[in-house]
Amino acid sequence: MRVGDIFDKPESSFLIIDKDLEKIANKMLTNPRLLKLLHYRSADALSRPSLTPAEKVALIGNEIKIVPKLDIDKECPIYVIITFDNFTPNATNSEFRDCTVNFDILCHPDHWNLGNF
Repeated sequence: MRVGDIFDKPESSFLIIDKDLEKIANKMLTNPRLLKLLHYRSADALSRPSLTPAEKVALIGNEIKIVPKLDIDKECPIYVIITFDNFTPNATNSEFRDCTVNFDILCHPDHWNLGNF
């Protein structure tokens, strides 16, 4: 008797996660305001020049992370960490799983613009 004979195997898999991450990252890379806030570490980030294609690509794996691992950096960059959680079988299609996509945004308090508060 094999393990597969005892337990029901889910018909879905996690093979699509890389494509979902690619779609999310590509969508983020089309938002010039978000890109400026991630790239420039100054209060005037939104008035700074738009990022070049090379600067946009450099954000992936650095400021836009798909793994929850941070390196200690003395420049205090801003990070967006994308993770998937709470996988459950899809109620209408057993080939898919539903999940929660989390965006954790980490920003050093020195970068917070609270005005005169």
